[in-house]
Amino acid sequence: MLLFALSCGPSEPPPPPEPARLVVLGFDGVDPDLVERWSDDLPWLASKTVLELQTTTPPQSPVAWTTFATGTLPGDHGIFDFVERQKGSVFPQVSTNSYRPARLGADGQLAAVASGSSLRHGETFWKTAADAGVPVTALWVPYSFPPEDLGPNGRMVSGLGTPDLRLTNGSSSLFTSKRADTRVSGAELVPLERLGDRYRGVLVGPTVPGHGTSGLGLDFQVDRGTRSVSFTLHAEDHVLGEGEVSDWLTVRFPLGTEIDAWAQVRIEVVEAFNELELYITPLSIHPNQPWLRFTSPGGYGADLRMRHGAFPTVGWVHDTSALQAGLIDEERFLRQADETFDARVAIAREELSRQDGGLFMAVFTATDRVSHMTWGGDLAHVKARYVEMDEALAAFSSDLRPQDTLVVLSDHGFHGYEKTVHTNAVLREAGLLVLDGGAIEGSLLSGSIDFSQTRAWSMGTGQVYLNDPTAADEVRSALEAFEVDGVHPISVRARDAVWSGGAVDEAPDLRLEFAPGWGSSRATRLGGVAAPTWAPAEGAWSGDHAEAPADETAGMLVADGLSGPVHIVDVAPTLLFLLGVPVPTHYTGTVVTNSGDR
Repeated sequence: MLLFALSCGPSEPPPPPEPARLVVLGFDGVDPDLVERWSDDLPWLASKTVLELQTTTPPQSPVAWTTFATGTLPGDHGIFDFVERQKGSVFPQVSTNSYRPARLGADGQLAAVASGSSLRHGETFWKTAADAGVPVTALWVPYSFPPEDLGPNGRMVSGLGTPDLRLTNGSSSLFTSKRADTRVSGAELVPLERLGDRYRGVLVGPTVPGHGTSGLGLDFQVDRGTRSVSFTLHAEDHVLGEGEVSDWLTVRFPLGTEIDAWAQVRIEVVEAFNELELYITPLSIHPNQPWLRFTSPGGYGADLRMRHGAFPTVGWVHDTSALQAGLIDEERFLRQADETFDARVAIAREELSRQDGGLFMAVFTATDRVSHMTWGGDLAHVKARYVEMDEALAAFSSDLRPQDTLVVLSDHGFHGYEKTVHTNAVLREAGLLVLDGGAIEGSLLSGSIDFSQTRAWSMGTGQVYLNDPTAADEVRSALEAFEVDGVHPISVRARDAVWSGGAVDEAPDLRLEFAPGWGSSRATRLGGVAAPTWAPAEGAWSGDHAEAPADETAGMLVADGLSGPVHIVDVAPTLLFLLGVPVPTHYTGTVVTNSGDR
């Protein structure tokens, strides 16, 4: 009777249902046309409705992802390019962030830590959600540095915009015994002093005002018989064979009184026979002793490192500059891209499993970087990254609860980059830009542009600034008349015809858009003036999007039940609506409901 009473008595109430999660996965630079072309090899995406996601003018990561973050267009959030003109100056600066180095006191003690700030206007939608009590996890969202305080239920790792310890976008190093150059774009060439089979070089660390630039001396012993290199780093011995890459190593730069700046690097032996060359990755912030705060809360990075192992923290995590400069080969670049992508997918999936309701976001950038660096081939490498993306989406889908909502997006599409215009050379030939002494080559950074006679100059990806406000029509005529083999590659749009809003005065005076396959030269982007007016694109960088018309460079959107058209500015208000959070009234974008209504 007792057993019968137990079996027939009141049953335990069922456990409460797990909270619903809004899961947002971003993949930088994915082109919806390629998704359609390769649909047979992308089974997860092929099973979904893939929409074009209209993007910003210009269709660039800092502009589009900031629109995604703030629910406003560039005229309001104030990000118009990768670089911008410094206020009260003609010189360029990074448009998205400013950085301040650490400061030491007279006693050699740390007086102020290194720090950074965002230059955008407006609050991110995930901060709005967190302030409304929504649990938030945000991993590697572009231009989310510095990380915001998301409250007791918030976790964040900054993405693009997170610098290395040198406060650059990501400067790698090549230790070399055979190259005479000391500097290439985006990298540091370190000459090695040869002492028999030993070599000595100095790894450059962070700069502290008043105390100079730190450095760490490293000695390498070469065994030519085995083509290997041995070295000691902070009392730990290491041996690497030619072509071998180390695990993540901790590097400590001594500063002041018992102060070390910690970094993480990987070292690859490029050559270890007649000469020695070693490639060293940019100095990633060390999560256990962060030189700059890149996570929220501050200890979240150390927690991730403890659970997942070491991982790169620099925002521009794929070393395109090293490949462009020939410091690493394509195989190494692609291997790095795959390793980083796989590691980040593993981290994101575990963090999603720890998310108890609310908003979860993660953004991956390998699709964009590999497209930039391998577009000039048969697109096989680009396709391989799309396949990896599709497999990752299938894995994330298996992690979802029935009540979860999944949104997948990219910020813009892609085009080829085959021919480049030296825009300042075109302006020079039209008499609109003058160099000191009538020279035909020079640069903004060297101060060789004669601004007493110059009426306009170009920098960034398709920006023109007017030194003479009355010159707009002449500049337009000169640039649009420029012709190569019957092609007029440049279209010119006035600022007020492109943008509007409270920050529009910060925009360039004219916006340039280029024909397919064309773009401004790398020299132009920092205000350089080259001798020819155009040249074939050089190096591995063979794909781009930054100067194309926005209506030809849409990103993609996957969200069950949505129908187009959808603009990236609509994503923030729609996500807040799905979270049940009031949409700020200043948003430019509007809510797109599951029925497609606005």
